Amino acid sequence: MGNIMINFLGTNRYKECNYCFEGKEKISNVMFVQDAMARIFCRDWNKNDRIVVFLTNEAKENNWLDDGHRDKNGQIIKSEGLHSRLKKMTEENIISCSIETVNIPSGNSEDEIWQIFAKVFEQIKPNDRVIFDITHGFRSLPMLGIVLLNYARFLKNIDIAGIYYGAFEVLGPGYKVE
Repeated sequence: MGNIMINFLGTNRYKECNYCFEGKEKISNVMFVQDAMARIFCRDWNKNDRIVVFLTNEAKENNWLDDGHRDKNGQIIKSEGLHSRLKKMTEENIISCSIETVNIPSGNSEDEIWQIFAKVFEQIKPNDRVIFDITHGFRSLPMLGIVLLNYARFLKNIDIAGIYYGAFEVLGPGYKVE
């Protein structure tokens, strides 16, 4: 049985914030919920365990790679992408699991939603312990995730360790938080 954390990366320019999960340590000043979740849930994982980030081409350009956003004048906004954040955590031995990405379509049609379903299902191995993050997915993702996890629980005998949502909006609109 392996561990897998399934995440979806969005395209927005994220703001630094703090994440705390009930009964766990508080992670401060991180842009990506995946950063906080890896620090909280994946510290004792090994090379057989995986963090899998599902991303569209736009999400890859904007938030997986460094310097993916521009200001209103078209100037590059210097920022560290999620890839750099996770890589740094492995280099500093904060986490030791593998980091993988899977390219997905935007989910703008029924066919694309089924493609996403299939790609996520394909990543889950029999008897996996699954952490599922729905923070940066499309509005249809929570429903898709519930169906997918129940399907995988039946067909692949997985253990659902948690479904998480990093509720940034409790802080207020992005412009006020900034």
